[in-house]
Amino acid sequence: MQVLLRIVLINVPKPDEVRAQVREAAAVLERFHGRITSCRVSVTNPGSRHASGGHYDVHVVLRVPACDEIVISRPAGDQPEREHLRASLRKAFAQARRRLQDTARELRGDIKARATSR
Repeated sequence: MQVLLRIVLINVPKPDEVRAQVREAAAVLERFHGRITSCRVSVTNPGSRHASGGHYDVHVVLRVPACDEIVISRPAGDQPEREHLRASLRKAFAQARRRLQDTARELRGDIKARATSR
């Protein structure tokens, strides 16, 4: 990835493996929008239950020229699919990819721009 990538991990087991997964997922995003200027990823494990795993909060903030920040937030909840870190990361980056594709379409003029809230 050629852009600034900042990774913050809190209460996450095997941080080196998680950083590698985040770098790989962030590099894939460049295929969908080549002008990403920065990417911040935060992964936290608020419960950190050792025996049964834990739920993970995953937040991705992307900066793209000519548009606002793209913010993806997948908070931990009672949903079992968010219990595994790999699934949480995969879903957060899939959502980021969709948002980048939408942003690229808007910038090209293929679809109408979203209305800004006042």
